Amino acid sequence: MFARWAFPSFIFFFGISSLSAIPRTAAQESKILGEIRLEGATSVDRDAGVWIDGNYVGYVKELKDDKKVFLLPGKHQITARSSGYDWTSNLVVEPGQAQTLHIKMSWLPNAQEPKVTSELKLTIQPSRAAVFVDGT
Repeated sequence: MFARWAFPSFIFFFGISSLSAIPRTAAQESKILGEIRLEGATSVDRDAGVWIDGNYVGYVKELKDDKKVFLLPGKHQITARSSGYDWTSNLVVEPGQAQTLHIKMSWLPNAQEPKVTSELKLTIQPSRAAVFVDGT
């Protein structure tokens, strides 16, 4: 029984290991996924956190190059948030297509500048972890 699986296992291993040799541009030419590019004109826009369909994915300024956003085709909600600001867009992703979203943060109507501020320093592992206070 083991001899019968030895040859296919070798091919499976060879196939998997050879996938690592495929350049990253293969994902860019996907016929299945659609690419979302996020751009912000101001530092508030670029420093905003991004949620796709309710899941946090990173900061606007980081989601490029080797951290590009590829999504399955269909409807998606993209939200960018920063303290006192919010931006949301609903879009339909098409297979093999790239869409650029220009983020322009809006001041939330109920947002208020704090009258008293303080500073809190945290050491976090992993160092790039997102920290939320009161859910935002």
